Amino acid sequence: MPELDRKPFRFLKHGFSTKMEGNMSYKYGDPEQVLANRCYFFRKLGVTFKNCVFLTPEEKESKVCIVDQEDAGKGTKSLESAIKADALITGEKGIALVECVADCLPIFLVDKKQRGIALIQVSFKNAAEIIEKTTKKMIDFFDCQTGDLVIFIGPSIKKESYKLKPPFLQEKDISWEPFLKKDPQGLISVDLAGYAINQFVQNGIRNLVLSGIDTAKNEGFFSHYRDKKNEDGEGRFAAVLLMKKDESRINRQIFKTKQKKLLSTSRF
Repeated sequence: MPELDRKPFRFLKHGFSTKMEGNMSYKYGDPEQVLANRCYFFRKLGVTFKNCVFLTPEEKESKVCIVDQEDAGKGTKSLESAIKADALITGEKGIALVECVADCLPIFLVDKKQRGIALIQVSFKNAAEIIEKTTKKMIDFFDCQTGDLVIFIGPSIKKESYKLKPPFLQEKDISWEPFLKKDPQGLISVDLAGYAINQFVQNGIRNLVLSGIDTAKNEGFFSHYRDKKNEDGEGRFAAVLLMKKDESRINRQIFKTKQKKLLSTSRF
């Protein structure tokens, strides 16, 4: 995303893999090949693989985890070792937050003043809960001002492509009403990005950047929706965010103190 290369965000490094680098998820491929794909992609990106922390979505409830150097390497070599969460937060330099997606929203939440970051995986199922939880935890941990928070939504499925056959639970949720439109064939177009943006605005964040890439149409990216429809083999691409080592304003001692304080009071 070119917006992340501008001066206020030069303390960050980010990237999205494509089909060219191969499948990044152990769930959908041969483990040895996935590991080789990951090593190739992160080397190409210039990110130390052993400093990556992978999340894998929590199925029962939306969960947000704060991570640091002690978590480095989790999820790099197996699905089982990944952190079970829908969002990761860190204030520690050099720790790369990673998720593997294919249509879900890969979201970067950045505090450009305090220099803290979060990586969120937003789906049709968890959108309402995970956005509020992550925003609140970021604000509590970094003492953020919402005016300093910026949202970057990466390549994901767009409303023109995302069509579902009813019924489903969100139809009865009034907050979803403006983002669900029935087409002449009786299918419902889902504006997942629009809903997510509205949720962030409701939480006080108005600085937002949305990638124009539709993963269901752009065959350079994996798409669960497209691959399932076409009965093709599935895969996932990686979304990566980290703070460069020479730029983080929060040193390790301060980070650990704040982390301990928050974990003693938080129930998320």
